[in-house]
Amino acid sequence: MKQFNKIIVLCSFSMFFYTCSKDLEPKLQEGLEYIPLQVGNYWVYNVTKKTFTSNYSFSPIIEYYEDYSDTSIYQLKEKISDQFESLSGETTYSIERYFRKNTTEEWSLDSVWQCKIKDNLFVRNENNINYVKLSFPVFLGKNWDVDALNTIYRVDSGDCSLANYKEEKSYQNSALNLENVLVVEYCMDTTALKSFTELEYYAQNIGLVYKKLHKFEYCQTTDTATNISCDGLNIIESGIKLELELIEYHIEK
Repeated sequence: MKQFNKIIVLCSFSMFFYTCSKDLEPKLQEGLEYIPLQVGNYWVYNVTKKTFTSNYSFSPIIEYYEDYSDTSIYQLKEKISDQFESLSGETTYSIERYFRKNTTEEWSLDSVWQCKIKDNLFVRNENNINYVKLSFPVFLGKNWDVDALNTIYRVDSGDCSLANYKEEKSYQNSALNLENVLVVEYCMDTTALKSFTELEYYAQNIGLVYKKLHKFEYCQTTDTATNISCDGLNIIESGIKLELELIEYHIEK
């Protein structure tokens, strides 16, 4: 009888351990609330884009700021317009992208991108380039390869292809006041020759609420008259600086 009782206790403990282990296992799709994918959903962003070119002459007596850049301010609307099944059984969503300079203009269709969930990865196809934007399950400190499904070499990526879930923080703008916003770092690479930073903020049941991107190449010119170099002065020779902030959205329930 004692031996029988031991067997019962052992079996009960094993079942308890198995149940607890299953409960502790992360759900592979945990994090889908950061990217509500449904036909009809849309997001409107205010966008500021600065484009830097080398249309200046370096002189050590001139202080350089960002006033030599070409600044564009406009609005971007992304709308999930359709979904379809691929040959491999994956659901792919079409994203229509509209632009306008201000609220008095009509929206103008610019392009159609696509996105999908593949092998617990959220993938956006942007101008025929696949970017792994999120990896499931979501937890702080996790990292993944942005270019894992990219068959096109990105010259502009530099040494940046390892993304990570950096932190959770509050986020406010003129239209939103949110807590527990997930910050995703796609790149943080700065040297004397260049600077590349890309961050995106995602809110649960909303999606992308903020994006910050800059890609700079720094001046390496030497002034012939004084033999003084601009190396190390962080004068932007070329590149872009981009910011998006969400001001309106509609999520189908």
